[in-house]
Amino acid sequence: MKNLLTNLLFLAALIFLVAQLWDDLHDHSGIPSPASRGTLTIGAEAYYPYQYEQSLSDGRLTGLSIELVREACTRAGYRPNFVQKDWIQLLEMLRRGELDALSLSYRSPEREVFGAFSEPYLNLNYAVFYRTDSYERLPEDPDDLLKLARQDQWRIGYCLGHAYPDEVTRFLSDPQLRLLAVAGKQEADNMPRLVNGQVDAVFADELSGLSTVMRNHWLSEIGSRRLEIPLRPTHVMFSKSRVSADTRRRIDDAILDMQADGSSAEIVRAYHYPVLLSLLERNYLFDPIGLLAVATAAASGIFLARKEGYNLIGAFLLASAPAVGGGLLRDLIAGRRPVAFVEDPSIMTTVLIMVLGGFLLFRLVEQFWPQSSQRLLELDVDNIPLLILCDALGLACFTVIGVVVAMQWHCEPLWLWGPILAAATNGGGALLRDILRHQPSSSLRTTKLYVEISVLWGLALSVFLIYYSDHSPHQVVHLQAAMLVTMLGVGLTRFLSIRNKLHGPTF
Repeated sequence: MKNLLTNLLFLAALIFLVAQLWDDLHDHSGIPSPASRGTLTIGAEAYYPYQYEQSLSDGRLTGLSIELVREACTRAGYRPNFVQKDWIQLLEMLRRGELDALSLSYRSPEREVFGAFSEPYLNLNYAVFYRTDSYERLPEDPDDLLKLARQDQWRIGYCLGHAYPDEVTRFLSDPQLRLLAVAGKQEADNMPRLVNGQVDAVFADELSGLSTVMRNHWLSEIGSRRLEIPLRPTHVMFSKSRVSADTRRRIDDAILDMQADGSSAEIVRAYHYPVLLSLLERNYLFDPIGLLAVATAAASGIFLARKEGYNLIGAFLLASAPAVGGGLLRDLIAGRRPVAFVEDPSIMTTVLIMVLGGFLLFRLVEQFWPQSSQRLLELDVDNIPLLILCDALGLACFTVIGVVVAMQWHCEPLWLWGPILAAATNGGGALLRDILRHQPSSSLRTTKLYVEISVLWGLALSVFLIYYSDHSPHQVVHLQAAMLVTMLGVGLTRFLSIRNKLHGPTF
């Protein structure tokens, strides 16, 4: 069995190395990268999740916008040097000719006087954010929204120096509304003013605003409503005095090539989808479902420890293996640091509670109901309806999580690594448990459909995400539906396989 695990890990490492070698030999366009033509100094304000520091230690900028611009510059033969400051400072530096370009810029007549704009490389959605104690739901039509704002005499928070869509500018220029400006800040920085009641509404990019609300746990205080207006394209804004027309043409060609060969879609999957999906976790109660699955997996190890006479430490190891082993194997393959159960202490805390609770349960049964002690040991945990339901929920939850981890850690192609990591999450724990027991792995020898279900639906979700990444706008509701269909599909397939006693083929 140890040899089997070694071979599996070696095979996964070999596939990963071959994929990496292929990427090194062939870039996204299928042609070698051009020789360096120099450095472009590009201003980028901090604007999560589009532009932000990867870590405080190195100060390197990343995010969806940054990676798209970096890839376009690299393809065109230029090395981007990103400078992070407040937007008004960056805009003035570009006007004075101290920067080559600004990323994530909206086109406006005032800016076209001193700046030239690239092909659009990213589209943003605008939303209005409001206090939930004032309104249950706002209209999405801008005309209806403006009538409501006039009626209630809104105080609107906005940022000086930002170019807003025409539909939002109507609000900012309306004489019946009171404007409260903040200079040199992001739109999402108005959210604390909204929570404190200083303003009644804030217009902001939907994803950036939702991310701010989620990270500050303001879901119960701030609501949002997407505006029924066209998508807002963003560009790289070049300095006319510093950047030649030939350089701008090369970067425009690179942007169009990225969109044509799927590279832009791949970056969207890596940097945009994980943020969108993280916004859904609370809607789907992912954390409770995940902890329920951990507890169910730990219960199987606890029953084995009792049957086979393990001590308390041994019982903890046997419970931990199926509960966290799959996530550990998945994270090691994906290169995730720190691994999930280290990053989230609630996982191991759940295992510990289950072990101590099981220990007390067995002791109480022995003392007060000794005749039931043997029957308790003879229970088949694989045939208890409640545990089957919990296990099916965990299978569904971990299938989605496996695909999400594949995206977060840039495991491409997603159609390959999404199903693999989904299967590792659901099957790796049982494999590790059997290794600890020095027993043949039941998860690999059984013909009951379990991991195969995770592979099937992990592949289906991965294929959808690949297709959808090339079709903007990328809306939370669409990903919400994809996750729901995947989880229901996993649960239904698991139920049908048990009911009809379906088996997979043996080798």
